[in-house]
Amino acid sequence: MLKVLKATYHDGKFELEEQLGSEWEGKTVEITIKSNEVSETEQGRKARVEQFLEKWKQHPGTELAEDYKFDRDEIYDR
Repeated sequence: MLKVLKATYHDGKFELEEQLGSEWEGKTVEITIKSNEVSETEQGRKARVEQFLEKWKQHPGTELAEDYKFDRDEIYDR
């Protein structure tokens, strides 16, 4: 059986937004945790990437031709 519930974590315990029926009493369940919140480290990484790209756009000589294709073999031949 699959049942999706929302819960809030407080003081080491999950508080369900809705109560389960008596048929769940004493049963063991598997819990998968999904959070919609972005971690601070991910926010920081995204901010750093955005800052880098803005600086990249402002730096002279970073324009690439639209038909540019990176050729790894050409680099190794040098």
